[in-house]
Amino acid sequence: MPEPPPAKVEPPPPAKVEPPPPAKTEPVKAEPVKAKPKPKAPDSDLPLRIEPIRLKSYFTAMEPRLVKACASSPGSAGARVSVKITVDVHGNVKAAAQDKFKGTPLGNCAENFVETSRFNESQQGGSRLHIFAF
Repeated sequence: MPEPPPAKVEPPPPAKVEPPPPAKTEPVKAEPVKAKPKPKAPDSDLPLRIEPIRLKSYFTAMEPRLVKACASSPGSAGARVSVKITVDVHGNVKAAAQDKFKGTPLGNCAENFVETSRFNESQQGGSRLHIFAF
């Protein structure tokens, strides 16, 4: 008699490998986070400073009037006058023409025109270097 074909033997299913149980440890205690001290409220109701964007928009809006007022000064055609503008805590404005316009009629005109400005009081004032284009 012919031998029957060998029976197909299915391989055993792969053994399930379970991860080892987690090691028992003490729960990690997070150190308490110390809250940063809040800045003290200012003793004043005044704003802390004059915001730079406010200074920029103010002097940008002033530019056409300044250019018109100072256009008769020598050397104004095509000039770009840099002016350092400082506002003190009382809102008073000081201006100083920079570089080659310092002490010139055009620089002095720009300084005087800018110094007519006034701002509200603040705790720190503010400053800006602004360029007026003629």
